[in-house]
Amino acid sequence: MGCEILNTNKTRAVREKIKKDKKFAKKCYQAVKQFLTYVDFLQKVGLEIIETTLEDINSSSKIGSDYRLLPHDAIHVVIMEKYGAKHIATSDPDFKRIKDITAWKPHKKEQ
Repeated sequence: MGCEILNTNKTRAVREKIKKDKKFAKKCYQAVKQFLTYVDFLQKVGLEIIETTLEDINSSSKIGSDYRLLPHDAIHVVIMEKYGAKHIATSDPDFKRIKDITAWKPHKKEQ
């Protein structure tokens, strides 16, 4: 949300603006609050939030290095393997390099 408001992809600029501008910070955190409300709704209808352990994080370093993934993506792969998930919906092309995982790319809605 902060990047959209500032029309930037520089998260550092967003962090600095949050620290300096109370109105901007409130606007950003309103979006966070909306997101958390949505996650709460999803949990009520069956979404399960899976805990990430230190062991998972340690395992992610090998996966990340083997497949040239960013740490956050590597943790996703470790958790997927741990729970037997074989499919992921993502627009991140890096997941296509992972053998035994099918990456499904969402289609943009035509307007």
